[in-house]
Amino acid sequence: MVSTRFNLLLCFLQFQNKIPNKVSLLYFFYSSSMIISVPPETFLELARDIKGMPRANLRSKNFERNYRTLFGVSPLVTSDLWNLCSVRLDEIHAMPKHLLWSLAFINVYATEDVMCSLLGCDRKTFRKWVWPVLDAIASKQNSVVSKHCSCLLYTSPSPRD
Repeated sequence: MVSTRFNLLLCFLQFQNKIPNKVSLLYFFYSSSMIISVPPETFLELARDIKGMPRANLRSKNFERNYRTLFGVSPLVTSDLWNLCSVRLDEIHAMPKHLLWSLAFINVYATEDVMCSLLGCDRKTFRKWVWPVLDAIASKQNSVVSKHCSCLLYTSPSPRD
């Protein structure tokens, strides 16, 4: 359904010779009330923009390792997390970059000033988005984290027995 709307919008814009750049088109979709599944590649591109890396490095193993180092999870897990929390994230009008900011915050857990210089935003904007996104993630705790935990403890027989 969303891809159909996306294609219709693109056809309409091409017909009117108003082809927007990718960023403004993404902003349109995230500012509207539609819930969109975000692919892992989008998170890779956003991470590249945050880190200020050239486009050629996007699919390298080093870049994915650096992604995991900063955000604590892979792009695929980030995409799954977005899709899991999409209803709540849509309610607060969060964008995918805000999820990346939140993941970086809980992974690095540095002061606001350090995080803002690392992510390229100011303190007020950082505070505005990180905490509501973390609340959205925390609201899914029961559906992700199992309530029942079993532990198998194996002890080898003692030679004295």
